Amino acid sequence: MDEALETREKRRLVVDLRQTSYIDSAGLEQLLAANRKLAAQGDRLTVRVLPGSQPQTVLGVVGFGTIMDVEPATGAE
Repeated sequence: MDEALETREKRRLVVDLRQTSYIDSAGLEQLLAANRKLAAQGDRLTVRVLPGSQPQTVLGVVGFGTIMDVEPATGAE
């Protein structure tokens, strides 16, 4: 995550979790830390998830959609 934050070219970092079937508190903390760093620079974090997946459900339950962009996307995109 740190390397992605340092090497991004745009004002937005996209984390693609479409092939991720499970996210736990450690993964959530990584997303939260990245979001904090980006927000401090006026940038955005976008997390792509498969609709109905465990990561989408967890991100919704913990309210991450209110502090970062959580974007449902198909596996083919």
